[in-house]
Amino acid sequence: MAVAESMLTGESIPVPKTTGDQLIAGTTNGPGTLTVRLTRLPGKNSITDIAGLVENALASKPRIQDLADKIASYFIPGVIIVSLIVFAIWVIVALKVRGENGGSAIGLSITYAIAVLAVSCPCALGLAVPMVLVIAGGVAARQGIIIKQADAIERGHKITDVVFDKTGTITTGELEVVHSQTFPDAGYVEDEIISVTRTLIQDNQHPVSMAVATDLKKAGGKPCKLEELESTPGSGIRGVWNGRVVRAGNPFWLDIESRPEISALVDQGMTVLCVDVDREPVAVFGLKSNIRPEAAGVIADLHRRGLACHIVSGDTSKVVNDVAQAVGIPISNVASRHAPAQKQSYVQALMASKKVVLFCGDGTNDAVAVAQANVGVQIGAASAVTRGTADVVLLGGLDGVPALLTLSKRPFRRITFNFVWSAIYNLFAILLAGGAFVKVRIPPAYAGLGEIVSVMPVILAALTLLRV
Repeated sequence: MAVAESMLTGESIPVPKTTGDQLIAGTTNGPGTLTVRLTRLPGKNSITDIAGLVENALASKPRIQDLADKIASYFIPGVIIVSLIVFAIWVIVALKVRGENGGSAIGLSITYAIAVLAVSCPCALGLAVPMVLVIAGGVAARQGIIIKQADAIERGHKITDVVFDKTGTITTGELEVVHSQTFPDAGYVEDEIISVTRTLIQDNQHPVSMAVATDLKKAGGKPCKLEELESTPGSGIRGVWNGRVVRAGNPFWLDIESRPEISALVDQGMTVLCVDVDREPVAVFGLKSNIRPEAAGVIADLHRRGLACHIVSGDTSKVVNDVAQAVGIPISNVASRHAPAQKQSYVQALMASKKVVLFCGDGTNDAVAVAQANVGVQIGAASAVTRGTADVVLLGGLDGVPALLTLSKRPFRRITFNFVWSAIYNLFAILLAGGAFVKVRIPPAYAGLGEIVSVMPVILAALTLLRV
């Protein structure tokens, strides 16, 4: 029997299971029947473990305090206090300095106080962040980047480390035949070997069989007649061809893993499919996951920005190291055989060392790390669980990661400008309205126009994001 554990490990190759092996809730059985003994109660299994880890990660995830809202919450009480102070000062000035009577002093002081209340404007503060983020989200969407959590843009410009999952992220998750070899000295011509192999595996749904069958279709040739087809889950498939037993499967099942041609492929981290006729090897195929065409360029771009790149995967160290080497990630930043909880721990360790982390993954097994990271990114939409925890969803390829980082810097500069402008406007407007410059003031009748003056630069600054 073989069980697809991609839900947990992210790897597409089913894992062979024998009597006594542990099964994981949520994984998928292949051909055949499994008799399972329940050892954990419903609601206390691997699925709920992942859900619990996600909830804990989201609860502990540091969220940037919306500075605009915090300042605005103190703004109105502060302006009222300033207005009362202005009123008191002008009462004293009118009575003691100008020698006016009480009625005139009160009337004059009220006009200054009202002007202060009218000219001060929290709108610029209130719009400083959301106006920019809304427009930035629209610009991102045009590039295939869906911003689910607006504050991800605020955190994005601070990223120091980018952590990638391997399968489905750096690679496409689909296997490709990168090496094929036939052994004509076994007494069969190459066309016969290809025809028999293709017929034997063409209806098998194992990812390795499907990848090899797809590759052999390119070679053409007619299918041959096979009898007594029988699949052995986790090992391979056998049939009878012209009275000869033909088998296709992993080299350990065929007991030919020690042959130099085959051991060399295994040592290179390839997934290997072998074919024999009457126990005589006739063909071998080496497969690897397709690396996304843009992956190496994206990693190089991130390195030029001074960012550290990492790979964390549930696959074997040899396979993960080969992928890391192919895309330019140093081996020191590679972690293999990592379950979801271990991926979360890897991200936590980086964050504990004062790093700001972006994690990019695709499957359910990445959901915990995506939730834990400062910015969690899902590539594609294969897993609803990961999509629910991600801050950002990339509808295209890995190009979206540097695009997101570039985009996050532009809104940050505009948000900074908006805060500075709002502070400068309110400072000078309140001084003018409060009569600090004596001969130059803003009459109450015109103080309300200050709202337009304060808000327009904020809106215009946000709109400049539309210029790509």
